[in-house]
Amino acid sequence: MANMILKGFASLPVDTFAEGLLSGNLMTGNTNGRTIPFPEQPAQGFSGIQFEASITARNFYRLKTLNGQPPIVIGHRGASGERPEHTLESYKLAIEQGADFIEPDLVSTKDGVLIARHEINITDTTNVADHPEFADRYTTKIIDGVTETGWFANDFTLEEIKTLRAKERLSFRDQSYNGQFEIPTLQEIIDLVKQVETETGRKIGIYPETKHPTYHDSVGLSLEEPLVKTLEKNDFTDPNRLFIQSFEVGNLKELNQMIDVPLVQLLDATDVALDGTVIEKQPYDFVVSGDSRTYGDLRTPEGLKEIATYADGIGPWKRMIVSVKGIDADGDGKADDITGDGTVNEADKITLPPTTLVQDAHAAGLLVHPYTFRNENRYLAANYNGNPELEYRQFIRLGVDGYFTDFPATGDKVRDQMTGGNSVQAPFGRVSLTPDNSDRIVGFSPSNLSRSTGFEGLAMNPDQTNLYSLLEGSVLGEPNNALGIYQFDVVSTQYPGLVGYYRLEDTTYAIGDFSVITAVLMTTLLMASR
Repeated sequence: MANMILKGFASLPVDTFAEGLLSGNLMTGNTNGRTIPFPEQPAQGFSGIQFEASITARNFYRLKTLNGQPPIVIGHRGASGERPEHTLESYKLAIEQGADFIEPDLVSTKDGVLIARHEINITDTTNVADHPEFADRYTTKIIDGVTETGWFANDFTLEEIKTLRAKERLSFRDQSYNGQFEIPTLQEIIDLVKQVETETGRKIGIYPETKHPTYHDSVGLSLEEPLVKTLEKNDFTDPNRLFIQSFEVGNLKELNQMIDVPLVQLLDATDVALDGTVIEKQPYDFVVSGDSRTYGDLRTPEGLKEIATYADGIGPWKRMIVSVKGIDADGDGKADDITGDGTVNEADKITLPPTTLVQDAHAAGLLVHPYTFRNENRYLAANYNGNPELEYRQFIRLGVDGYFTDFPATGDKVRDQMTGGNSVQAPFGRVSLTPDNSDRIVGFSPSNLSRSTGFEGLAMNPDQTNLYSLLEGSVLGEPNNALGIYQFDVVSTQYPGLVGYYRLEDTTYAIGDFSVITAVLMTTLLMASR
């Protein structure tokens, strides 16, 4: 709105018509003497969304994030809900969909090169089984105390890894990209975000995880040194574009002495019990060292204070913030298959009241980035009604500082609806209002204001120094019974924006217009509405 100048006012007779489709043919009763259907569309009030779909406003909802900023969207393994995880194509799509950070899990090749794989065992995420030349590499290893069989990244050189292609790990996701994409190195991922910056100006961040650091140390392939070396070699150490995360504690403390970038302590669990209680587990380096503490101990206020001595945030499983409980109607001690799809998953459970983890972490000065948000119904508690946006909204209201998501487009959409640009956005293209581009569409953004609920009422104060407009509907993130009142300073031609609210006792009654009776009354209304 900075380029918009109020030039004057137009007065329209009540029966003024504007160009448009014929209307009124379904009307009954009084038509003010007009023949129906109307020859043209009647002008019905003043609607901000008709000339500018993105109007500066201040959302009623106040963010509870640690720094007061909107949460960041982290592309979990890229846009892994739509492309095979940890591929350049998955990262590219995540960036296109609005991710602020992309997350590569890092493991090491036999020759010490960091590549992006979720696990050292590459059996389920590559086509290695289709390569007869590697049949003799099939073996059994113990990874973090668990016996696994398959092919393992640290038994392959980078040259050999580059002959493999990625495949979709989950059977219910799109398999059409299998066998097409290479396994990327950390260096190639850094090159990608630098290329995006050159081409678009966007400064995308990287959020690497060191996978199984104790195991890598045991086979002489420490992750920390090559990670720091690669970041420093590429001058990619901007703390605004980098987080390093780990489920272990010791290597984060080591990294805290090696590089000055934000570190995040990941928090894991085995599962949730029938009643929603988190079933705890330990960081594996605690297991090895004989430390009896669990991730549950690290989530206590005392544990969080300790984390704050070496890290800048936590990455908890989202069930540590909002857990879910099952329904046991048959009394067998197990959650029932409520949906009848033959399996028990999140869709068969309901959410519990939030814990205090977000508040406790913020009290310790720690950011909170929970994982993992997914669109598929099997990952959504029953009371989200199959709508992933409801889950994001709940966590944003709880004050999380970011979230890991397999579907960055959804995470970005909801984040922007609730906090993006502090603007009222109708479901139309944003229109440039500069004098030389008065009708140019400059982009599209998700709406946080429904159709036909724009600036409907207008009133001028008695001394004609300020124009006040009333939104006909509530902005997403505001209470349903609050209609925003916005001010335009006629004297200075400035737009202060939101100055108060009109409270509705009954939201079914539409308010289309309002009037200023006296300056005192208007001032009182605005002050009382704040």
